[in-house]
Amino acid sequence: PLSFLIDENRDQIAKMIKGLGVVEHFLLFAFFLSIIHSALEEFFWRWFVFGQLRKVMAIPAACVLAAIGFASHHIVILSQFFPLEWAFGLGACVGIGGAVWSLMYQKHNSLVGAWISHMIVDFGIMWIGWEILN
Repeated sequence: PLSFLIDENRDQIAKMIKGLGVVEHFLLFAFFLSIIHSALEEFFWRWFVFGQLRKVMAIPAACVLAAIGFASHHIVILSQFFPLEWAFGLGACVGIGGAVWSLMYQKHNSLVGAWISHMIVDFGIMWIGWEILN
């Protein structure tokens, strides 16, 4: 349903990917981002941020606050690829995903499920980047 957004911003997305200098090694970059970077984000945002917040406030509040931080971090990144209003909208979606992953971590006391889910999302995003470049 949002394919028009990709189509309208295709040139900007390609420019940003090329600016990162990863085009020649895009598959390696995609695997790194989808596997290692997602693990680092889960460790930081779920284990550390949410994990510490839930010690000092109610679980729902900790979940929301951690999700806002996670979304804010991604709004900055998304604003490099999309107009600001879309960066905020997509960032809100990221925040919802972050809240779900915090609840998964809370329920299972493990980052594995959230990490696998995060990897799947990141691989999907990297697939879109691959399609834009090719």
